[in-house]
Amino acid sequence: PSGLEADGLDTQPGYGLLPSSGWQTGAAVHDWLTLPLPYGLREERPLALLARLYNVATGEVVLVRRLGELTGEADKLQFVPQQPRWSLPQELAGETAVFRQGDTDLIRMHGYTVVQEGDKLVITMAWEALTPMVQNYTRFFHVLSSDGNLMAQVDGYPLNHSYPTSQWQVGEFVVEQMVLSPVTDYALQTGFYLNDGATLPRLTAVAPDGTPFPDNAVPLKRE
Repeated sequence: PSGLEADGLDTQPGYGLLPSSGWQTGAAVHDWLTLPLPYGLREERPLALLARLYNVATGEVVLVRRLGELTGEADKLQFVPQQPRWSLPQELAGETAVFRQGDTDLIRMHGYTVVQEGDKLVITMAWEALTPMVQNYTRFFHVLSSDGNLMAQVDGYPLNHSYPTSQWQVGEFVVEQMVLSPVTDYALQTGFYLNDGATLPRLTAVAPDGTPFPDNAVPLKRE
């Protein structure tokens, strides 16, 4: 749930015997892996299971896919495959913003809640995929001081950096929750950008009536 990587296994497919350089176009490559679950995280649920393909020489990640979650008791873990969500929780109904690339609407931001629970600030929000996306956009949460300085940020793929936008299906809802440490006299904002390693261009953010948001960042109000 924290979004931190608990464990991983890096290897060529087929226990090193099926490198991608030998794959044939259109042919499926079956792979089997055994990954031990770290003892220190056996009580943390759910655990997201991701697959990444990257260039060994450069480290460039070419594909990321959220496979699903591990749930249940430590001695009876169950794998739940990733499935699109087609319904929107009633408390998150409505429309807050739309994120665009040029003239194409990519992501709709529905309702959200910002609630302080003890010493934690809990943010729950819902996104909707409006069109197929090839790029993986980074979602950001920024905490700003009263004078506009950046005090804290959480940037990554939605669902604790586990669900890239290129995997989203048109019409599905992605509901996620962020937990931050509260501060006094702060402002919250969110949005999306493309992590191109250089300029980090943001998607254009507009209100339901088409009014653009300053800096392409949508302000979040506390309840």
